[in-house]
Order: sequence, then structure tokens, then C-alpha cells
Amino acid sequence: MTSAFLHYGAMHLLLNMWALYAVSALGGSVLVYLIAPLNTATAGASGAVFGLFGATFMVARRLHLDVRWVVALIVINLAFTFLAPAISWQGHVGGLVTGALVAATYVYAPRERRNLIQATVTITVLVAFVVLIGWRTVDLLALFGGRLNLS
Repeated sequence: MTSAFLHYGAMHLLLNMWALYAVSALGGSVLVYLIAPLNTATAGASGAVFGLFGATFMVARRLHLDVRWVVALIVINLAFTFLAPAISWQGHVGGLVTGALVAATYVYAPRERRNLIQATVTITVLVAFVVLIGWRTVDLLALFGGRLNLS
């Protein structure tokens, strides 16, 4: 299990962190695209940050650490997300779920097949995102007769 936390240098660690951050950001963006109103403008990296919250929770659970502080952090931030106006809850929730899912795969994959499982799940998540984006785009094009005018 500890090999998931060891890296072959700073670049290896940075690339893995960037991948988790980027996939979480994408997960947040996909959920926004799927269910937010069409004229909703979003900006920022909070979906990626929520993904890191989800990943931190999964890693802490795997290491049998006290996760109450992570849960409190997530609950406080989600409360703020839903109570404050003009915050993309879809981006936050999408990032949180994506980060937790990807991190769970990374830390719970059995050692003997870890690389295969991690790569397969990551690729599957990315393919699912592409399929969902395509489905939503086709649905929107049909809804608007092949023309999208968001203004």
C-alpha cells in the first residue's frame, strides 16, 4: 500500500498531483455542462480544489487516520457552496466526486495489479466524460434545431 505514496522524484509526484487536479477540474466542468442552466457562466478552479478534498478524504481513510477534520472541511465548504449566491455547486460536487473516485482507485488498488487498475479506471473516467459531453451536446443541438445561441 505504501508504494502509492512513494514517487521516483519530484517530477513524478508533481505529474501525479497535476493529473488528479486536472481530472477533478474536468469532473466539475462536466457536471456543470450536464445540469447547470445553459446561460450559466463559471470560472475558477474550485472543482479541482474540491477534488483534492475528496482525494484527501480517501487517502486519510486508507491510512486509517482520523477523517473528521476532512469531513468538517468538506461540509463547511459545501454549506458555503449551497448557501452563498452565484457559486457553481455543480462544479464543486463534480470535482469532489471525481477526486474521491480517482483517489480511491489509486490507494485501494491491489498491489499486484495496481498500475493496470489505476490506468483503466482513469481512462474509463475520461472516456465517460467524453461520452457525457457528446451526449449533452447532441441533446442541446437537437433542442435548438442544430443551432446553439447562448446569448
